[in-house]
Amino acid sequence: MVPLRATASAPSERRARPTSPTRPPITPLAPVPRPRKRARASAPPASDSERSRSIHPRAPARGWIEHARCTCPPFRVYAGVVNDAVVGGRFLVRERAGEGAFSIVDRAEERGSGRSVALKRLRSADPNAAERLRREARLLAELEHPHLVRHVAHGEDEGQPWLALEWLDGEDLASRQQRAPLRPAEALRAARQALGALAALHDAGVVHRDVKPGNFVVHGEGDALRLTLLDLGVARSFDEDEGQDLVRVGTPAYMAPEQAAGDLRSGPGADVYAVAVWLFEALTGERPHGDEEDEVALLTRIVAEPPRQLLALRPELPEALGALLDAALRKSPNARPSARRLADGLAELDLGELPAPELKDRASHPTSEERPSNRPLRRARVITALFVEGAPAGEVDALAGAHGGEPTPSVPPALVFGARRSRGDESLRAARAALALRERMPDARVALVRGRSWTDEKLEGLRDRAPAMLARATDGPRVDPATARALGARFVLEADPAEAGEHVLRAERTHATAAEPRLLGKETPFVDRERELARLLDEVEGVSEARRASASVVLGEAGIGKSRLRFELLQHLEASHVPPRVLFLRGDPMLAGVPLGALAQALRLRVGFTPEQDDAARRAAFDGFVRAHGVEAHAEALGELVGVGGEASALLRSLRSDAAGMAAALRDAALAVLSRWVEDRPLLVVVDDLQWLDGRTVDVLGVALERLPFALVAFGRPSARERFPAIWDARRPARFELKPLGDEAATRLVRHVMDEAPDALVASIVERAQGNPLFIEELVRAAAQGDAAELPLAIHAAFQVRIDALPAPARRTLLAASVAGRVLWSDALSALLADERVDVEQSLEALLQSETLLERPRSRFAGTRELVFRHALLRDAAYAMLPDEERAALHGALAGWLKARGRADAAELAHHLEEAGDTHGATLAYMRASARSLREGAAGLAREQAERGLRWAEGPARAALAEIAAGACHRLGLYEEGLAHSSEGLAARPAPDVTLRLAADRALTLRRLGRLEEAEAAIAAGLEQARGASAAARAVLRVERAWTHYNAGRPEPALQDARAVLASTPDAPELASVRLGARHAEARALHDLGRLEEALEAHREVVESATELGHRWRGEGARHGLGLVLLALGRDEEAARELERARANGRELGLPSTAGYAALFLGFVHARADRWEACAEAAREAAALGEELGAAPLLAGARVLLGVVAALGPRDPEALLAALEEADDDAAPLSWRRAARALELRERGALAEREAEALRAAIARAPGDLREADALALRLLER
Repeated sequence: MVPLRATASAPSERRARPTSPTRPPITPLAPVPRPRKRARASAPPASDSERSRSIHPRAPARGWIEHARCTCPPFRVYAGVVNDAVVGGRFLVRERAGEGAFSIVDRAEERGSGRSVALKRLRSADPNAAERLRREARLLAELEHPHLVRHVAHGEDEGQPWLALEWLDGEDLASRQQRAPLRPAEALRAARQALGALAALHDAGVVHRDVKPGNFVVHGEGDALRLTLLDLGVARSFDEDEGQDLVRVGTPAYMAPEQAAGDLRSGPGADVYAVAVWLFEALTGERPHGDEEDEVALLTRIVAEPPRQLLALRPELPEALGALLDAALRKSPNARPSARRLADGLAELDLGELPAPELKDRASHPTSEERPSNRPLRRARVITALFVEGAPAGEVDALAGAHGGEPTPSVPPALVFGARRSRGDESLRAARAALALRERMPDARVALVRGRSWTDEKLEGLRDRAPAMLARATDGPRVDPATARALGARFVLEADPAEAGEHVLRAERTHATAAEPRLLGKETPFVDRERELARLLDEVEGVSEARRASASVVLGEAGIGKSRLRFELLQHLEASHVPPRVLFLRGDPMLAGVPLGALAQALRLRVGFTPEQDDAARRAAFDGFVRAHGVEAHAEALGELVGVGGEASALLRSLRSDAAGMAAALRDAALAVLSRWVEDRPLLVVVDDLQWLDGRTVDVLGVALERLPFALVAFGRPSARERFPAIWDARRPARFELKPLGDEAATRLVRHVMDEAPDALVASIVERAQGNPLFIEELVRAAAQGDAAELPLAIHAAFQVRIDALPAPARRTLLAASVAGRVLWSDALSALLADERVDVEQSLEALLQSETLLERPRSRFAGTRELVFRHALLRDAAYAMLPDEERAALHGALAGWLKARGRADAAELAHHLEEAGDTHGATLAYMRASARSLREGAAGLAREQAERGLRWAEGPARAALAEIAAGACHRLGLYEEGLAHSSEGLAARPAPDVTLRLAADRALTLRRLGRLEEAEAAIAAGLEQARGASAAARAVLRVERAWTHYNAGRPEPALQDARAVLASTPDAPELASVRLGARHAEARALHDLGRLEEALEAHREVVESATELGHRWRGEGARHGLGLVLLALGRDEEAARELERARANGRELGLPSTAGYAALFLGFVHARADRWEACAEAAREAAALGEELGAAPLLAGARVLLGVVAALGPRDPEALLAALEEADDDAAPLSWRRAARALELRERGALAEREAEALRAAIARAPGDLREADALALRLLER
């Protein structure tokens, strides 16, 4: 056991560690030689095998330099003394040892003793890096072990942390392996020492998380070989909150399967796995999963494929060593030995003088972050080209002089407007030039073409359209559709019916258009929205009067006036007698893929979190919020939602592996807060940018509308309708579609802001704005800046005007910022423009001053400013100006910055990597994002992300993504699509375990569809194809076989399979879902065998265990089975309670199959009590769900139940026979078919006593899968 020391103990009180005479002091870097002292030995070059393998933007160099994240070769000391600064009043800085992006390492001398130390400090005041360094210092101060780098002191100078560690001589283990591989005996010795240091960390409750050869310094040979573990920068305590680690931590080649799969909460088993990978490599020269340079393929292999066998590569090694490494490389972290146990096992082996493996050279490949950026000045621009035929060159030049076009050598000749700089009137000037030329030369042919072209190829994409248009231009200048839209009603345009969208330009005239809330610092009148405001006020104020919920959805194009309408609504409500409490939720395109991202962000602001707060301050603010609102019962789930760390209970830990359970817990926590807010004051929830709201937040708001009295008003673009077609339909929301402003309202708005402007200018702005307040705003701003009478005619041209008016550095900054989306950060811009001479801060001030960007009061990333584009379309216009190659480079750089900050969401990274052209990285990120979404219950999002990744994935990655997509489709009830994905995954020939899981998914879906023979075939094929699969994977498929037997009316083999799984599967946390599935199948089989008391006990056990472990979907499925058993026992009231609860929970959790069967069985309860109307309603609900899901068994049962209603309730012979005909289907379970047959015979009067006896005997011999259906059949026979 390694002793723990109090962090605050004085240095003199710490236990001294004697220096072994065989172990000279180890320093990280050979010190810079002093004058007239021994020369410094040259260091070996850095190993290329490890460079670029880290997921961080730049792979660090080896050894101590890695602490500073330096990109220089290892052990090369920078010459010269940095300065003689004194740090901590104790250490005199002598020379620079290394430096990197975040920190520097200096050799310093301790005053008095003169000993050298490695002094680590930060390069800049980065709060995240500072916290990492403080955490590393705290951990090292509490630990002492012969193979763990020794803490000397730590502290802070002027608020910046520093850390002094023992100075180590030697080289890092990775470099040593490349220079001179260790012999097997040396490798075992090094591994035991590494495991000893890790055991010390684990005993202290700390996991390293990035164990790799580069984090060890090695010194000596043979029996004198010594190893020291460095760099605890990413280490965490077991229970420490890792919510900020939104990207995977570790080095891919040494990641454990759980890390590679995206689990951010890796434990000690991950450290053990990494040591086993290195030892395997040291013994064989190869890694357990090969040396795949493709990071996606490598991580997929680690997750999905078994490692290679040690003895297959080096059969001369002891079998015991092979067994130890097999155990340490197991997929499940709980199945691996501890670090101490593995070290003890290695200590018992003697490898003698076996030779070292052959050195293998591993060449690395650059990552997307390391590829040199290519940022040319090529720009895409909106231009208007005037093509001429039949006019002398002098006339064309004269047009250019008169109207400002740029003559461009071309065939046919052309004038280009807007190629270098836009004033916003390019199409207008081109049209006037065309009319002028036509007036002087009636026989000349002219064509106007508008579109996007490039600054270096001005007519690319436009020239090809000109010849045909010129050929038709005999009766006047021809105008293409884009130019016609830009000109609008300012010119007389005659449509050509023979050419869609093409017009003939006849003459110039004038027209009008619209408005916006606040312009040039002046308050603007509220125009043309009074009716919508009155209706919204009625909806919101009606909540307080009627104590009911109200939902309103306001949709309109960007800039149409949604923000102004929201502003006026809030102003009126604020002035009311009892102003409501307002909760703002904002959709964000970067959070649209994060479940509950918008709700969590809103609650974080309500709790009072700020970027400056440390963990303790955040915890204090959170605890105060919980107490103030009386939601202590939901504190843990609420903390998970808003990202507050703390010790997790067993229940919370189990919920983290159960998507549906976690989703329910987070929903209930949010609802608890909302319920408190509605108690003493009206509550108004305002949603902005609905089209970017995450689906889970939408769902929680929907549940809240069903339960609580509050008002909800959501504003969004029309695309929200496509994304959420039935949003909150249960509450019948009031829907508003904002239309363009009228000409009169637009004129009032412009006149209010530009009261002294000429009438012609006002009319021009109104005309060109086309009723869109945003367009008016941009046109007025351009006019105020002196861009005179001729202003933009289309929004893209208007934004190009604003961009061109910016100073060159600000314009460059704006274009780079556009790759981030609508929200960006100042430090990110500095990283994107690091290779260019741009003063980012000065440029940002210019953009803020021009109201192009706005600064948010709080930033997602501490220590950097968060900014937002004032208008999303401005961002779109800037982004459209970038060529593809430049976009790709900027997206790649931004992905690197997000990774370095350590808070990038996998979906966000996937988007940037995809745009960067890094399809491998994007595939990996989509795999992580989709797996996380599925775990958290966001099946729709998981499906979308997995399918995006499948566009490029191959081999194991394709199988893994197909498995996720199939699981998501099944939960969504998209059974046929799920089958297609499972087939796709199996076609990729995945690893045995993945094959079995895909086969189980496929069989489950087929079973739900009533295709039992195909389900059985899928199970048999899976077992045949995956003979090398693990016992756990085989157990999954065997559970599914038990369920298939059960659905086929074979309860005995179902019971045998279920009990065999329970007997052979250990009662371990990672196998809990398998055991629950088997126990559930056992319970249902017992029911069908008539062993009702045993079935009752088994169902209750499954419900209780599943609820306790957070497996809500399993628990609710067992609950409706519990209701059925109670019904068979005649305990109808208890059955009704359980079935009502299962139906309600199935609806809330998005489990349509559970809700459908619960409704069906509830119908039996009503039938027993002759409540035929309620029975029919339940049957219709079940039938609708069965139809929607394509679930034949559920649909058949519902139809039989409807037949029962028609036969035993109010007589409806026609409905009865129709229902029976559809129910008597081979896809229906046997009991349904027996009941249908009895009903049909009875109805047709053909039920002879002999037939009745035959049916009774069949029922007695084979109770079937649903005894209540048989009971109904008997009841019919008796009548």
